[in-house]
Amino acid sequence: MSQLPITTLTAAFLAVLFVILSVRVVLARFATKTSIGTGDSASIGTGQDASASPLLVAARIHANFAEYVPLSLILLGLIELQGGSRIVLLGLAAALIIARLAHPFGLGRTSPNPARAVGFALNQIMLLCAAIYAVMLGLRF
Repeated sequence: MSQLPITTLTAAFLAVLFVILSVRVVLARFATKTSIGTGDSASIGTGQDASASPLLVAARIHANFAEYVPLSLILLGLIELQGGSRIVLLGLAAALIIARLAHPFGLGRTSPNPARAVGFALNQIMLLCAAIYAVMLGLRF
């Protein structure tokens, strides 16, 4: 018997929306050449990450973690409640952990930075895969 199918489907939909909104921010960063911040005086431009305020970098690393990890964990929990495959769950969890370890190492270093890009991309891929899998499990009810 499925458990929490409506919550699972809702979390999956919101995860996809979160990824879309995140990609929009990345595209705006490229367009405005803003690496950290929103383009105001406290922000820094692309290629200037190494000279960023340590407080700004630390705050963004923390905020980015707080933005991505809760939804990712909720999806993992809902997939597990739905009886999802242990192998798929372990793969998604590993991707999340690697992404969350890679991103902080890249943020604050000179752009382009592979660790930051890998962390971001892997987290987006993990969320999309988890959302798709959650939809598949949630529709079994």
